[in-house]
Formats: sequence, C-alpha cells, structure tokens
Amino acid sequence: MERAIGRLALGRGGPRDMLLLSVSLTQTNTLHEQLRTLEIPEFLREARDMLSGHHALADRLSAALKPEVGMFARDGNFIADGFRPDLDEYRRLRDESKRVIAAMEGQLKEATGIPSLKIKHNNVLGYFIEITPLHEKKVPIDFIHRQGLAGALRYTTAELNDTALKIEQAADKALKLELQLFDELRTEILQHGKEIVAAARALAVIDCTTALAERARAGNWVRPTITTAREFVVEAGRHPVVEAALRRNHEEFIANDCVMGV
Repeated sequence: MERAIGRLALGRGGPRDMLLLSVSLTQTNTLHEQLRTLEIPEFLREARDMLSGHHALADRLSAALKPEVGMFARDGNFIADGFRPDLDEYRRLRDESKRVIAAMEGQLKEATGIPSLKIKHNNVLGYFIEITPLHEKKVPIDFIHRQGLAGALRYTTAELNDTALKIEQAADKALKLELQLFDELRTEILQHGKEIVAAARALAVIDCTTALAERARAGNWVRPTITTAREFVVEAGRHPVVEAALRRNHEEFIANDCVMGV
C-alpha cells in the first residue's frame, strides 16, 4: 500500500496501484470490524484503530475500477462500466458502431416507409443515407441532400452527422475521459495519503504479530517471564530456525536447558 501511494504521488502509478488500494482498503475495513470484538493488547488496539475510516474511498474506488485493469493509464479501459454514462456511450459507439448504425437504419426505414433505405459509408462522404430515385417523394423534409447518382440518391440528417462525428471521435474521447477520471481518483487517494500509510503500517504490525502468534501456537512456544533477577534460566529451550531446518531433513531437535547466573 505504501509503495502504491508513493508511485501515485510521484506520477508513476497506474490503474493497478489504484486497484491494489481498492482491494486493500476494503480488506482493511473488514479487518477493523473483526478486531473490534476481540480482547487484544493495547498496541494492537492502537493498530486496529488506524484501520478505520476508509469506507468511502474504498467504495469509490471499487465502483470506479474494473476487477482487472492494465498497468498504464494511457492504455485506458480501466474504468468500470456504469461509473460514467458518458464514458459508456463513447465506448458503445467505439465498440459497436456497426450495431448503432444498423439500429438507426432500421428506425429510418420504419419512419420513412422506404424498405430499401440503406446507411452506407465511404471515405469521401463518410456515413450517408442512400435510397433509389423511385422513393424520392417519400424523403422527409429534414433529409439533407448530399449526392445524386444515376441509380441512387444520397442524403444525411443532423442526427446521422452527429452520430458519425461521435463514432469518429469516440475512441479519443473515451481515453481522454478515462485519463481525466484517473487524475480525479489519484487526487482523492492522495488526499487520504497519510491515513492510508498509517493503515498500511498498522497492518504490518498486525501481520507480524499474527505470524509470530501462529508460529508460537504451532511450536508450543512459551513467553518468557522477565524479572529483575540477575539470572537467565531456560527449560527445554529450542532454536526455531534450527528446529525447522532439522525437521525438513526428518531429523529430531533435542531441547536443551540453560542456566546462567552470578
């Protein structure tokens, strides 16, 4: 989490850093709720309290980001569908232009009563409506004449021009909007930077303590009693690293007593 914050602060971070923070903060909130019901030492209570207060940012990031994202913001396609309706529209036009044009063609056929009406495209006119001269009298008043051929009449409409422009610009606009949203999310994250770093360090404390507790339970370790006496007494002492190494070789570790005093 600290590395992700650092990369974002330096302008080197990407969508994966944000997704990492999204998942981490969600888990942090969950862990805080679980620890609230436990009797734990004071230093762990202090760490636990640093895990709270991240729900709004975690929810925001979770809603904004796709479950799988790329490494670089410049590649786009990391903002979740439904987060911004205008972005969804740009993507729809970018990815489904043929379906969009086909739907418009069907609507125009029904509205004009010209079953042979087609929406076509070429490099000179772009998108245009084509009908045969036989149906010229059915052409609506809002159709704009573009070109007349021996066997076809070509028109456009304000709606078709607008849709064609959107299709042509959709990919660029989609990426531009995603980069804008990335900067907005980055700003929100950095506004909570100190709290996130504090939560990360609290998690490190809890992680380290939990790992040691797990090993102590598995190895039946005993916490020493600390006194002011000038003596050192160990009964059936073991070395955890040496013992683990011997176990891997199927060898037995022999516990040792140790008594040192004045």
